[in-house]
Amino acid sequence: MPTGLIDIDDVGIASVLSKQLVVPLNQREYSWEDEHVRQLFDDLQRALDKSGSPVYFLGTIALTGPVNDPPEVTDGQQRLATIMLLLAAMRDYFHEKQNTTLVNWIQNNYLIDSDPDQGYVSRLALNVDDREFFAPFITSFPADPKRQVEAKRDSHKRIMAAAALAAARVKTICSAYTKESDRTNRLREWVNFLTNGAIIIKLRLANDLNAFKMFETLNDRGLRTSQVDIVKNYLFQQADDKMGDVQPKWSKMVSVLEGLDIDDIAVHFLRHFMMYKHGAIHRDDVFQRIEETVSGKRQTIDFVNELAEAAADYDAVLTSGHKKWNSYSPYTNSLRMSIKTIRELGVAQIRPLLLAVARQFDKKETELAFRRFVSWTVRFLIAGGGRGQALENAYAKAANDIQAGRAKSVSDLASSLSSIVPKDPDFESAFSIARVSKSHLARYYLRSLEMKRKGVAEPEWIPNDDQVINLEHIMPENTGANWRGIDEDTAQAFFPRIGNMVLMQASKNSTIGNAKFSDKRDALKNSTYLLTSEVAKQKTWGPAEINERQKDLAKLAVETWPLQ
Repeated sequence: MPTGLIDIDDVGIASVLSKQLVVPLNQREYSWEDEHVRQLFDDLQRALDKSGSPVYFLGTIALTGPVNDPPEVTDGQQRLATIMLLLAAMRDYFHEKQNTTLVNWIQNNYLIDSDPDQGYVSRLALNVDDREFFAPFITSFPADPKRQVEAKRDSHKRIMAAAALAAARVKTICSAYTKESDRTNRLREWVNFLTNGAIIIKLRLANDLNAFKMFETLNDRGLRTSQVDIVKNYLFQQADDKMGDVQPKWSKMVSVLEGLDIDDIAVHFLRHFMMYKHGAIHRDDVFQRIEETVSGKRQTIDFVNELAEAAADYDAVLTSGHKKWNSYSPYTNSLRMSIKTIRELGVAQIRPLLLAVARQFDKKETELAFRRFVSWTVRFLIAGGGRGQALENAYAKAANDIQAGRAKSVSDLASSLSSIVPKDPDFESAFSIARVSKSHLARYYLRSLEMKRKGVAEPEWIPNDDQVINLEHIMPENTGANWRGIDEDTAQAFFPRIGNMVLMQASKNSTIGNAKFSDKRDALKNSTYLLTSEVAKQKTWGPAEINERQKDLAKLAVETWPLQ
């Protein structure tokens, strides 16, 4: 289906190997473990064993590059390499049986090309780390000395293991038959199935920009993508003969980010870094902005160097125990507690601003800013409404203002963001009617309010975790006979209100459950939490009491998470 920018076709996965394919040198290594290889082989086996014309869908494979050049495998190399190893194992079986016709059939159609300078070459060339190790499994037979190489990398060990599993699978397939002719026919059926029945959607994209945008779309649909590899490919191409200056810095960046153990963290970091450098950027435009602003060897080296440095700071603003904060005395503890709290609140929109402050503010202003960010984050969680995109854009602009030297203090940030952060009246009003469905947030709000009521100096910080403290809803979600007079609709409406929630020790919480309010009062009264014990002063509990209590908590919230 030619469109000029992208061709889409549904084909058998083995048929993709009819022409030369290249995995970019800087692309990820072969990463499939034994379980992934076995799963693929098992799935194919089950599909092939079905009666009729077997079909099995293997997902999407994306290729990039001009039509006349060997396409680069942007997404799908793990599946292609594994299928190729399986086909090579079948070829090896026919070689052992001296069936030259079928050896040539598999080799010429799926495995090798002849090069006047290099001899036989693999149809699929893997990345810089795996290319030479992988090729002999495709271009030579098991007894060939070329295969007797040392696995120096983890990816080499995985390739060797996958090849062994492929050989074992061929042996298992053949063991079901006593006649050699039946074994041959069954392996031919497998090859034909891989060619015509094991279907993939093949995307052929004209360039990396189209690929990046396509992957963003696929990611929205829940499919695995390789956006970061697209950026990496472009930067490595720009580096040209300076790859030695760029690749270690890129690897350092990736290593630091992977340590955060957050899904798609490298994608988020690239976008947040570009927001810090350039202001608001839609997620679809990250690669395009990099392409527009970074070109040539010098710019690429400088850019990747800055990425590596910024990744360390990005790690720091998401890690309360990071070594960066050791030197921020006397503000170290305050910074660590603020970072822990922001991370607990689970808001990613503010990260470009965190990054900018960590990179460019002095120690005192950094400490003040991070404390302010805790208050801003809570205020927006409670009173933000539908202004998510506006907040993200405002944070991105503020981050860029810091990068450009237009904002140098917390006061500057407060001024630039005054129109977006909820004011005291708005925050109090929103808090007085707020519903909180996430228990970890409700727990945080109540514990911070409790500390403010007790006069603690920094009530907005995450308290020391105490796993014996539970969140109790005074009016239960399902009221039943113990809560006569409260209909189902009323219970559903008031159950998630902050005013209906208290903190209690786990042992007491487990005993009161859905009990009526009069039976809960003693447990509430004996609580060491002031905000919990105060509830016991009520004679009854219903919508009026919840509303009144929440109004009082809202006034306390303005003091707990202040603008100043």
